[in-house]
Amino acid sequence: MWNNLNIQVLTQSQSFIHVLVTPPALEQPWLCTGIYGPPHPAARSDFWQDFPIIFPNITNSTSWLLIGDFNEVKNQSEKKGGRQVNYSETQPFLTMIDQMGFINLRFRGDPYTWTNNQQGQDNILERLDRALATPYWRMANPHAVVTRLPRIASDHAPILLRTKAIEWQGQKNYKFEHLWLTHPHLNQVVTSAWTQQSDVESALNLQLKLITTGQTLMDWNKDTFGHLPTLIRKSTNKFRGHNISAPFIMARNYHIG
Repeated sequence: MWNNLNIQVLTQSQSFIHVLVTPPALEQPWLCTGIYGPPHPAARSDFWQDFPIIFPNITNSTSWLLIGDFNEVKNQSEKKGGRQVNYSETQPFLTMIDQMGFINLRFRGDPYTWTNNQQGQDNILERLDRALATPYWRMANPHAVVTRLPRIASDHAPILLRTKAIEWQGQKNYKFEHLWLTHPHLNQVVTSAWTQQSDVESALNLQLKLITTGQTLMDWNKDTFGHLPTLIRKSTNKFRGHNISAPFIMARNYHIG
């Protein structure tokens, strides 16, 4: 995985290892931080709140990747089974992501990366392992994708990061969903993502804004509406069960680009 890369450890602690990655040839160096989120909620909250202090000179115009076991879910969609997500516990993590300008990398496979190894109703699944990046890193690695690998002899499933282009079928274009226009928070989501500060030149800044806003909208769509094709299918089947046509529940897709 690290073939032909020069890795220099810059700093480390019990919760992270921070390295400088220097690729071969003319590719630009970038920062990578391997994360192990503290297992106890109070210590984890302190870690996320101290994150901007630990890394004070890094902005969203820095090429920086975070990857590992964050021991944290973002919302209820990332947990199945067990007690409901306590949003007061997750808020420091979400605030850190917003403050540092991170975006989620594209993820393939089963979204749950951890299990408590119990059976039946006692089983709990969570997405604790992920990769986050600054928009600058994402723009430099537009084909990057994180894949969940099979879980073997562990409660965690390993994740694999690929930064190079891979030929795969069925890749979809970014779509603007007409349903979004019905939500009162849409303007706020777009404005917040678009107005994130950046100190790079104007042409590059425009690209960063487009990437950040598009990724933010896709994450917001998943958190707010869920998986639209599944919702549409379930709603359609429900109406059909009552012998009622459902022309108004079909969301229209508008392509950008």
